[in-house]
Amino acid sequence: HCSRLALIRMYANNGAFEQSNAMLASMEGIYGSHPQVLYLMGLRELRNNNNEYAHELFSKAVNIEPLGEYVIASSNAQFRLRDTDKAIDTLKAWMKKNPNDLAVQYHLANALLLLEKNDEAIVEFRNALRIKPDSIGALNNLAWLIKEKSPDEAGELASQALTLAPNSPQASHTLAEIKLNQHKPKEAIALLKTAIDNNPNNYHLEYSLAKALKLDGQAAKARTLYDDLLGRGDVTEAIKEEIRANLSR
Repeated sequence: HCSRLALIRMYANNGAFEQSNAMLASMEGIYGSHPQVLYLMGLRELRNNNNEYAHELFSKAVNIEPLGEYVIASSNAQFRLRDTDKAIDTLKAWMKKNPNDLAVQYHLANALLLLEKNDEAIVEFRNALRIKPDSIGALNNLAWLIKEKSPDEAGELASQALTLAPNSPQASHTLAEIKLNQHKPKEAIALLKTAIDNNPNNYHLEYSLAKALKLDGQAAKARTLYDDLLGRGDVTEAIKEEIRANLSR
């Protein structure tokens, strides 16, 4: 049945849910208590927004075979149920017993970042780096979170991330924002142009570039970029408000 489970995963990962569901249905009767089958059933229920049943299936899978993958899925179901505190507690409880599980640790840190619990996220990204000091995502996200409070450390972390992933727009963006805070617009501009080459039409990068150009005294180029961003439908209203404030100064 292992090859069939692998095939179900492959179908699901490629969006072939009809085939995936049909194969899974054929296995439920005989192998319905197998943790992998329970997990795949849970993923199916998540796709169908049956979040409570999905959480029940993931919990059963974890009780039979404690795996970080199942814990992440269980936490995701709790997030879907808007039970944020329990979703975080699920991840933290696992990390207490499995302090070197990088996947769960990184998921926990990112969940806290998305919830804007920045102080807690900083702690958890540091924990991720304890497990894997060259984790590009943890280096970059930690640098982003501490760029105002600890710009020197943030710069070192972002530089390390960029060394490990020279074509990463995220790492270039983080380091560029740090350079902006240090009033080094030319360095920021160079980083952002490279990032935009690797990730065109990313308005976050273009907004940072406009700020860098303005700080560098290239007001006309900055204005052109600002105007372009104000006319785009994908730019958030919050950033448009920041742009309008920048233009009125």
